[in-house]
Amino acid sequence: MTDKFIAGFCAALFAASAGFSFAQAFEEPSGTILDIGGKVTILREDKWDEAEKFAPVYEKSFVKTDDAAFAEIMFDDETAVRFEENTEAEILSSGGALEVSLKSGRVTSSVVPQDEAVFFVSSPLAIIGVRGTEFTVTHNGKETTAAVYKGKVEVENRGKLPKRIKVASGNQSFVYEGFQPSEPVGLGPEYIKYRKKVLDKFVKRTIKNRKNKEKILLKRMNLRQNEKKAIIEEIKGRKINPEKRGRP
Repeated sequence: MTDKFIAGFCAALFAASAGFSFAQAFEEPSGTILDIGGKVTILREDKWDEAEKFAPVYEKSFVKTDDAAFAEIMFDDETAVRFEENTEAEILSSGGALEVSLKSGRVTSSVVPQDEAVFFVSSPLAIIGVRGTEFTVTHNGKETTAAVYKGKVEVENRGKLPKRIKVASGNQSFVYEGFQPSEPVGLGPEYIKYRKKVLDKFVKRTIKNRKNKEKILLKRMNLRQNEKKAIIEEIKGRKINPEKRGRP
């Protein structure tokens, strides 16, 4: 049998029982892991895997970072997101726009300027829409904070009385459980320090990564090809009962 025939014939069986995901390996990714530190795991189709540099990232994946850990992902539209320590977030797509659904922790994003909102960060309390900016969203359970370093974002609270406000560079807004977004105020000491210690370096790496996008995609493709080969070999090694092949 050819590899193509075996893969097609066994896809359903293998996806249900294999130790890694057949479907994921043949699905088109939406981003690439470019930097990691500490323990970072990715949940995809009910399986947690250790994050690996240049590994693909897919929609509906969960990203989890432990203590003193971080991960940096660049999506194929060149949006870059940094997941700080003790963060849990899901990668989604809505109407062609990327969304990072932040469950807890902190994410920082660098988005290429666009005419329309092309990227969102959401939390259980708020939705932040972006047209091109550098900003941080932090969620700790009863509070979501959006801090903007460059450009501007729109912050809208969830709930029965949603209100949308604009937050410009050098400002931040808070959304508390049951309340509308606060009026923007200047960046607090925590975010000023974060900008100097973390953000500036992150943005420099992101600019470099955007210039090297083709090389990055090639490395990701090579990694995926190795994964596909491993899947085919796994399928070949399985014994299929002829009685279950659906013969008439």
